[in-house]
Amino acid sequence: TWRDKLRRHPKQTASMVFFVALVIGFYGSLMIWNYRPLRYQLPLIYGFHTLAAVALAVLWRGRSAWASRRFILWSGIALVPVFFIVAYRLAARVADAYGQPFFYADEKYWLAVVAVVVIVGCYYVVSAAWFRRLASFVLLRRAVVLVAVVGALYPGMKKYVRWVEHPTFTTAEVSRDLARLLAPDAVLSGPYAASLVRENALRAVIHMFGVAHADTTLFARMPVTHLLVDYANKREARHDYPAMMAAAVKLYEYTVGDQEISLYRIAGATGNPVADSYTPSPAEDLLTSLSGADTSLSVRPDSVDIAGIAVNTALAERYEENCDYPAAEQRLQKAVEFSPTSYVLAGELARLYRHWYISTGEENYRQRAESWYTRAIELNPDDVSLIEELFDVKDTAP
Repeated sequence: TWRDKLRRHPKQTASMVFFVALVIGFYGSLMIWNYRPLRYQLPLIYGFHTLAAVALAVLWRGRSAWASRRFILWSGIALVPVFFIVAYRLAARVADAYGQPFFYADEKYWLAVVAVVVIVGCYYVVSAAWFRRLASFVLLRRAVVLVAVVGALYPGMKKYVRWVEHPTFTTAEVSRDLARLLAPDAVLSGPYAASLVRENALRAVIHMFGVAHADTTLFARMPVTHLLVDYANKREARHDYPAMMAAAVKLYEYTVGDQEISLYRIAGATGNPVADSYTPSPAEDLLTSLSGADTSLSVRPDSVDIAGIAVNTALAERYEENCDYPAAEQRLQKAVEFSPTSYVLAGELARLYRHWYISTGEENYRQRAESWYTRAIELNPDDVSLIEELFDVKDTAP
């Protein structure tokens, strides 16, 4: 019987206990979460860590299982979902590095094909005689293990060292800007609301979009006036609350770290009487006026406290469109003074000087552009577009 086999082979007993615990942990984690990304991402941690441990153990100790085509084939089939996720993450990072849009819904079938192609390619490589000869060298296998471990730790260590050298505090800076932008009775919601009210006196209702069972009456019950959402949560919000999001007014798009977060005003679109009575601040009215096509502003800038990020950058964009570079420079400099660790604002100021140089041909503006591009890249060395623009500016040097 299977019990007798387990008694004779205690190692199999240990692996069976581990497998049962893995399955229970997987389904247990799946059931308790209403937030769908957590429901599926959290259980994958078990599988990912297990596969990593098995792969490293096989490489370090050596296993005859590598010689089995059946083992390779079935392992590859089981790993297709893993490679699909890896392909998705890599494609998203590459697209983000080059400033290109990447949406899972549009690319999921191509990613599935890529995952299958990678698995098939790995199958033939691992099955090849030359690969087996290489795998027979113990030092080579263990060198691969060391490289894999260092490669897994290096990105996190690099980010930490970079932050120590050039610390950024965009969360605190954006939080303080929200206090200047919104009226005191504003209530924020969304996955980023809690972290972005730490430096101000605004209130927040923590809510995650994309849950399995959306509470369609939440915003009718809670006096939420504004949302802070990234692209994925915005898409889910439009799916779960279509009427509310159709009437929502986009005020600004902040960058916190490397995450783009949109600020929407939903007051008047939720059916909550307290939220519906919200009166937008003059700064909000100015932003709304600036986002329209009308070149005449319904709210004058001199009537608004503009020592922050959102209003200054919006005004700078309008002034630059009108080729009023000195006024645009003044506004962007105020924004940078308020948020000195934002690579986005440093990059915007660099682009302004670049356009100013192209318009006038004066060398001092090119030098300022080069200086601010360098500053922006110090704050975010992974932004490929900033690096390319810096090279373009240097190429135009006389």
